[in-house]
Amino acid sequence: MRNLKSTGWKAANSSARSADRAVGSLARWMVANHSGMEFYMPRHRGFFGTIWCLIEQLLIVIFGSIIAGVLMFLLIAYGIPFLFMGHF
Repeated sequence: MRNLKSTGWKAANSSARSADRAVGSLARWMVANHSGMEFYMPRHRGFFGTIWCLIEQLLIVIFGSIIAGVLMFLLIAYGIPFLFMGHF
């Protein structure tokens, strides 16, 4: 009977350790940076350097969206009627 208790105790400890490792690894993976931002941002930039880099990227995204919107407008306003009228 004592062997059965110690075997159960060992199994419980083993499964608790395994669960602790799994949860710890999962939590570490969840808080890691998976965005790839560190590839674009060199280290040791400082606070204001990082803010400036983020502002630059935000401006690039805004201007890119404006350009895409203008191109979509041109396509819808001029391209589709041009194709429907058969002027090609």
